[in-house]
Amino acid sequence: MLSDASDTQLGAAISQEGKPIVFFSRKLNKAQLSHAVTEKELLATAETLEEFRNIPLGQEITVHTDHKNLTHKVFNTDRVMRWRLVVEECGPEPVCLKGTTNAVADALG
Repeated sequence: MLSDASDTQLGAAISQEGKPIVFFSRKLNKAQLSHAVTEKELLATAETLEEFRNIPLGQEITVHTDHKNLTHKVFNTDRVMRWRLVVEECGPEPVCLKGTTNAVADALG
């Protein structure tokens, strides 16, 4: 799974064997616009996994992000902890990518 967030929207793609099977993209609401970058990036991952929950459950998944802080398990707010619980339900392995190699998610976010 590739995920990314911009100042105004979220984007992600779930792939299997290098082929995309589902895309997720949406604009942030007014309250979410003020979230920190780390929170927006985590929200993109959490909402994608929640929206397409039936795809990753029971599978070994890797979440590719261009935000290195998401590879650490830090719960600094209740909001972040709730999103982390959604992500951790799928047990993904987080991997940090350079932003230039995250083109699919960049295009959506």
